[in-house]
Order: sequence, then C-alpha cells, then structure tokens
Amino acid sequence: VEEIRSVVHEAFHVAQSGKKGPVHLDLPKDVMVALLHGEELPVAPQPPSGEVDMANLANIAKLMNMAERPIFYVGQGAIECKEALTKLAEKTNIPVTTTLHAMGVFDEHHPLSLHMLGMHGAACANYAVQEADLILALGARFDDRVTGRVPDFAPKAREAHAAGTGGIVHFEIEESMLDKVVPSTVPVLGDLKPNLERLLKTVHAPSSKARADWVARVGELKAKYDFRYGEGVSKSGRMKPQAVIAEFYRQVAHRDDVIVTTGVGQHQMWAAQFFRYRHPGQWVSSGGLGTMGFGVPSAIGAQIAKPDHMVVDIDGDGSFIMTACEMVTAAQYGVPIKVLLLNNDFQGMVKQWQDLFFDEKYSATKQFNPNFKALAEAMHCGGYRCEGHETLEETMAAFIADERPCIAEFVVDKHEHCYPMVPAGKAVDEMVLGPDYD
Repeated sequence: VEEIRSVVHEAFHVAQSGKKGPVHLDLPKDVMVALLHGEELPVAPQPPSGEVDMANLANIAKLMNMAERPIFYVGQGAIECKEALTKLAEKTNIPVTTTLHAMGVFDEHHPLSLHMLGMHGAACANYAVQEADLILALGARFDDRVTGRVPDFAPKAREAHAAGTGGIVHFEIEESMLDKVVPSTVPVLGDLKPNLERLLKTVHAPSSKARADWVARVGELKAKYDFRYGEGVSKSGRMKPQAVIAEFYRQVAHRDDVIVTTGVGQHQMWAAQFFRYRHPGQWVSSGGLGTMGFGVPSAIGAQIAKPDHMVVDIDGDGSFIMTACEMVTAAQYGVPIKVLLLNNDFQGMVKQWQDLFFDEKYSATKQFNPNFKALAEAMHCGGYRCEGHETLEETMAAFIADERPCIAEFVVDKHEHCYPMVPAGKAVDEMVLGPDYD
C-alpha cells in the first residue's frame, strides 16, 4: 500500500506528458482496503525540457519559404498549440486541415481552414493535400483514414522532396511514429509547442505570387466541394439527418460554450461535417477506435469537467442504445447533458456499406428500438420526439433550453448515405462524392 503514492503520481505524470492519454491503474482488493499513513508526496517529476532542434527548424523554414503549395496537416498532438498554429498559418499564408480528433485546434471559420480531411472529410481538403508540394504534419500519425492507399498519398509532395523543393515535414513527440507510415523529408522529435513558437520567429511572410495563387486555388476547392446534402425530400419522406445537425448548429452557432460528443457511425461523421468547431476540446469522440456507446459516458465526463458548458451527445440509435442506461446516472447526479438522437432504426454506417458493396443484403443492422421519449422520461430525463421538418425548429429550441438531462429523438431517413467517402483501397482523392455534387 505504501507504493500507491508513487504509482498514482507516476500515472498522472504519464497521462499528462509526452503523448497524452488515459492510464490504467490496477489496484488489488487488499491494497484498496489497506490503510495508508502519512501525507508526504513524492518529488514531482521534471517536465520535458522543451528543447528544439534548431538545425531542423532552419531547414523547415527554408522549405516553407520555398514551397509554392504548402499545407498544414494537424493532428490531436497540436491540441495545446492553437495560438501558435494560428499565428504561424497567418504569417505564412498556409491553409490548414485537421484530423477528426484535432477539430477545433484551428478555427473552422478561419479563411485558411479546410476543415477535416480523410475518409469522410472535406473533398477540398483531400484534393489540396494531394496537390500540396509541402505537407507540414503537426502531431498527426498518418492514420489510414487520412492517407487512403499509402503509396498514392501526397504525390506532389513526394515529387517536391525528390527535387529538393518541398516534401513532408513530421513533428512528432513519439519517436516510433516517425517514418512509420510515410517517410518524412524532415522529422522533428519533441514537444510541438516550443518548436512551433521558435519556427514562428524563423519564417517570414511569403512575397511570391505563387503562394497567393495557391490560397486562391484552395478557396476555389472550398467553394466547389463544401459539405452538402441536398434540400430535396428524402426517399422515405423523413427528415435528412444532416438537416437536423445543421439546425442544431444554426441555433447554437453564436455560443462559445458548446461541447459535442458522439458515438460511432454516420451520425459521428455528420456531426463532424455540419458543425463548425472553433476551440480545442470542443469535439470529443472515440475516432477510429469505433467505440459505439461512447457518446453518453463521455458527455457525462465532459459535463463534470466543464460544468459551465452545454454538452451535447450527437448520437445514433445503434450507438446510443448501448449505454443509454447511463442517462439514469446523469439524472441521479444532476449532470445536465443532452442527447441529440438521430433515429433511422438502423445501424446506419454498416447499412451504407451493405447498400454500396453488398447489394443491399442486410444482416444484423436493423434496429428494434424502444420509444425513446418514453425511455427518457422513465429515466427521469426530459424527452422530446420530432418526426418532421414542420416541428424541427421548435423541438430543437425546447431541447436546447431544457436545463435537465434530456433526450431529443429526431426520426430521420434510413436511406441517407454519408459523403464524401474514400472507399477501402482507394487513394484519398478517389472519393465517392455522392449524388449532391455536380
């Protein structure tokens, strides 16, 4: 039992340093019930040195000044670097795209923002990454959801690397991740924030017309390939799920205190596409881990951590039903989370694949759902149900205003697919754009 002090201390240190993340502590029962005497704490571990590699940064600054079509590809490792990243992007006039986990690290209303890239990311971001002659990867790991078919990822940057005029720069805190998926022109090992702050002092504002032309080209891609879903009637006559999220965002866009959590599936991607994230930590999702049921418990945690914020779990019926009972916990302890529930009576993402690649042969994807409004009320929560556009605005407003833990069920079309989509085995620019793009 005397080891608990040092073990817990070390666990917190590991969780909050280097590549930050959760730490599992296994405490046997005899240790749990034993008495620990004294109040002395171990000596605090020393923080990382924050040293920067000046030689590499000088090379990177040279490449940034030389490149005609550079882009920042930003991962969750940059979550504490919003200010430095914004200043650097503005000074160098370089567009920014983020991974799913990094949404909010760069304000998505900023003119240089390309939003999220990858499998269900913005088509403009995917095309821009393929056209870029210099990719600056900040705290990102080149996940397969981002790269698509790896040999065909970033062809222009690879050509620029061979010519000595660009390439791929990778800032990473974990050495094993460097050159693991994509070889880098310049690898930078260490804490990202001090490196960006020093790099900001090293680069200069671009003066060439090529950079301005590149930003204009990115603007054209954004205008042509914005996220869209069409305003026509769905196949079933039900509301389109994207329209529900768009209405939610319309009603809260003026607020800075909204945190969104999600489960896993189509709703997760639509929540990423049709809400604009402006602050780090505003988006909480399990990402590629595919943890269905993540939305409710993560919303409870986020609400406890940020009691002055509005925390909304944008969820699907398949994911929500896995941890719906935890709404009782929210009600019991007065944790006022909200669940915006998109109910299409299917496990939608699996159905989408069965539609597109398995001739609509459905197996274990149709949901046999309860009455979610009645379920909410049975769990001592507020309950709402919306079945059509005519009551969407009113229901959403009441849901947002409710100060209790609450669930709002929006009955949506089961046939709607999530686009853009990079099919398995395809390059990131070989997207299926969907029927709503010209």
